[in-house]
Amino acid sequence: MASKIGNWQIALDNIIEEFDKDGSLEYFRTLTSNQNRIEFILNKNIILNIPWISAYLENADKLHLKSDKKSVAARQNGNKAFQAKNFAVALEHYTKSLTLAPLTSDDLALSYSNRSAALFHLGKYQACIADIEEVKQCSCVPAHLPSRLSLRKAQCLFYLQRYKEAKTELQDGMKNLQQKTYDDPKKKESLLSDFEKWLKKVETKFDLELTNDITSTHLLDTDNVCEPCTKVSYVTNSVVTCASSAVELQDNSSLGRHLRAKHPLKAGDVLIVEKPYAAILLPDYYLSHCNYCLDELVSPVPCQRCCHVLYCSRICRQQDWSSCHYVECYFLKLLHSVGIAHLSLRIILVTGLQYLLDFKENHTKDTPPSGIDGLTDAGCYETNYLSVYKLMTHSTDIPAEDQLQYSMTAVLLLHILNQSGWFQEKYTVQQILDNYDNKAKESHLLWSEPHRYVGAVLLHHIQQLICNAHAITKLDFSDPRPTTVNDGVSIQTTSQVRLATAVYPTVSLLNHSCQPSISLSFQKDTLVVRSVKDISEGKEVFSCYGPHSFRMDFAERQQILKDQYFFKCQCEACILEGSHRPSASDEDCYQCFSQLPCENAKEHTKSALLGEANNFKKALTLLESNNIEDALATFRLCADLRKRLLAHHTKDYGEIQDCIARCLASLGKYKEACKVLESSLTITEDCYGSGSLELARELQKFCELLYIAGERKKALKTINRAKSLFAIHFGLKCPEYGELALLESKLHLQK
Repeated sequence: MASKIGNWQIALDNIIEEFDKDGSLEYFRTLTSNQNRIEFILNKNIILNIPWISAYLENADKLHLKSDKKSVAARQNGNKAFQAKNFAVALEHYTKSLTLAPLTSDDLALSYSNRSAALFHLGKYQACIADIEEVKQCSCVPAHLPSRLSLRKAQCLFYLQRYKEAKTELQDGMKNLQQKTYDDPKKKESLLSDFEKWLKKVETKFDLELTNDITSTHLLDTDNVCEPCTKVSYVTNSVVTCASSAVELQDNSSLGRHLRAKHPLKAGDVLIVEKPYAAILLPDYYLSHCNYCLDELVSPVPCQRCCHVLYCSRICRQQDWSSCHYVECYFLKLLHSVGIAHLSLRIILVTGLQYLLDFKENHTKDTPPSGIDGLTDAGCYETNYLSVYKLMTHSTDIPAEDQLQYSMTAVLLLHILNQSGWFQEKYTVQQILDNYDNKAKESHLLWSEPHRYVGAVLLHHIQQLICNAHAITKLDFSDPRPTTVNDGVSIQTTSQVRLATAVYPTVSLLNHSCQPSISLSFQKDTLVVRSVKDISEGKEVFSCYGPHSFRMDFAERQQILKDQYFFKCQCEACILEGSHRPSASDEDCYQCFSQLPCENAKEHTKSALLGEANNFKKALTLLESNNIEDALATFRLCADLRKRLLAHHTKDYGEIQDCIARCLASLGKYKEACKVLESSLTITEDCYGSGSLELARELQKFCELLYIAGERKKALKTINRAKSLFAIHFGLKCPEYGELALLESKLHLQK
């Protein structure tokens, strides 16, 4: 089978077009329950009538497999980089090699061994030891590896100041080496000599500790230090178990379930700390983040079957396999095509079939005993399946065409569950490999009641996720050419990018405001909610569903909220802007330079902006190619035009000022760059607010530039302001706060 996957959205569009022609869509509109919608799709056998879907399902056991040949090629690329002392690049190639290496091949052990060497040279000693331990678990280990790896492990332990362990490792390694037979005796002698040399070094340090009665403080790589998870302010809420006692859950007909301040809240208070019920990592981050806990990877371990996903540890790999990946592993390419619906499948897999069947009997009543949807019999709102199931679906608001797409996607996921054997039992990796064919060929089974029920639940969750899925984000250093100077201080543009998608039922209780009272941050997959302003007792706590008054105009916000969330926003910002909307005739025409209305003002402005956009792209290209002088001149031309064209849209003008400051800093004109960047700070504050994260990031850049320019007093004052904002949004332990504190200490040393 060719590995090419068709386009699921095109398939959906074609089916909807056919249904519209033959009257099936009109009939589908009359269906009022998810069970009926699923049965409608199943009865038509739509999914298996799509040729590429049918072919994929029948041949899924042949996809995403390991490859000796590809593994060797990747390892050889790593060896070349290693020999050139480019250890970071070698690390990437070795990781790719072990990801591709079959379980029963010696390539797996060789890849782990080589990667441990790269990690050693990068000073990542804990990760190096972890890879050495992985070699011991491999089924096929070349005879020459154990002794060399024993020596490398001892060296790591030495540098971690774990001298007693290092001594034991060296003594055991020498004993094993002496018992081995080498074809080349000189290699054995050389290795024994290395053992003896390191044993003397270790014994010297160990004896020094004993003589001076020193208790060794073990050193850790910074990559392996786990930050303690943030806790809620005050104490834990007795009802909403992931929230602070400072908020309370309320419910009424107009606002639905929501959270209010139980007593006055301060800016920076931690209101919610919640792990997701289920999460999916985006494919772009498969090679850089753990597929289970979403932690950033240093020395990952691969899935034992497929060559796509990676994990930070064996524990995460086993937990992901036993809960979800044993199903997903065969269907990853197909799951990528269904978008957010993949998370619906994860919810089902995390929950389990037996629990779902029990849930059907016990928890699908319209009116819960507690009176508030999502509360357990004990009166608690937890991050559990009940709270997820009770999130809003807006099923009656979804257009029929969308409902049909969601229904077909749910049935596709149902086919995946069936083909994997999920409805029968769970398997180990080897059991799946041995028994997959027997489960995969049941293409035309009679769908049982559990199948139909699970299909309806899959659809239920897809409907929910349109409004209740949360993006898990990470800080992205997007500037391709940061300005770096002495002391390692650099000026770099950062932004938040989506890493994964998850469902957080507690955070989903928060209603929307275009000027929210909270901010969200993440520690791996844990979502932390902090208040960004003081909130009075009894006031509602608001989140933002995306449309923010500082980033979108009134009309755009209203349209997005209506289309995706099915409500008209009545927040304070919308009420104020809705009653003071500017008239289009208020715009001056750039070309006419007239205060009077111009009939062609929009066309004139559009034409001028197109020319400016091309110049801006040209300037960025010049900057990236290190042609700073020409880039600066072009940016200044753009700035002049934007200032005249975009008087009412100053974010764009602020962007150009930021680019000019970067150019000036690159040219060593730091004081001039400070003046330009300071003017853009005013724009940022006007656009995003004095307490915004955008302002905090711009202040951080300004601090770094002031430090370089020697503006000590101004830098210290700015640092305090930036630290205060980062503490409110992310807490005192965030990296940004730490970087500013380090810069502050350097400035104090300049006295």
